Amino acid sequence: MCPRLPPHKKANKQKSFPDENYEVVNSPDDADVMIVNTCGFISSAKEESIKTILELANYKKENSVLVVTGCLMQRYKDELMRELPEVDIFSGVGDYDKIDEIILKKQNLFLTVMKPGGPRLRVQIW
Repeated sequence: MCPRLPPHKKANKQKSFPDENYEVVNSPDDADVMIVNTCGFISSAKEESIKTILELANYKKENSVLVVTGCLMQRYKDELMRELPEVDIFSGVGDYDKIDEIILKKQNLFLTVMKPGGPRLRVQIW
């Protein structure tokens, strides 16, 4: 996650996923959705963000989603969208509160999974 992101914002990031629909997991092997919150200001964090995105792309399974959000995306949107075809969803810092809706709109398949009492999507947040 972005080193400049205040702790309460980091906690809110995980809270943006309703408990009944999502389960936060610790391993990309177990994730249906992988979210990378990037930093666009600190050089080493920018490099780490790109490295993490490329590493997570290797864990993608059929129907999984790789999401890139945060300051790096906000600042370098055109370049990232052109250079990272592995990424399924790009979103800016203003989208934190609706990231779950963005994911659902991207993958219609999730609409069948998201029924009350149905299986939960497994999410990992970096």
